[in-house]
Amino acid sequence: MNHRSEATLSEHKDYTGAKLGMWLFLFTEILLFGGLFLLYSVYREMHTSEFHEAGLEMSKTIGAVNTIRKSGIIFNQSCKH
Repeated sequence: MNHRSEATLSEHKDYTGAKLGMWLFLFTEILLFGGLFLLYSVYREMHTSEFHEAGLEMSKTIGAVNTIRKSGIIFNQSCKH
């Protein structure tokens, strides 16, 4: 046996730790994004007229072109793998 196969055989797997780590990661992500969505909702409720005015300034054409361009870039990158 070479050195690489010996290391693979004696490798320790900690499934409980990995599972706990994944749940901890998911919990922190829920806290982070939940807080961000809550903050956005509060600001939108407090400043309704400003959000409406800002929405009127948006260009639908530029938004559509940007969305198509970005989706094309993502599609091309996914096809390379």
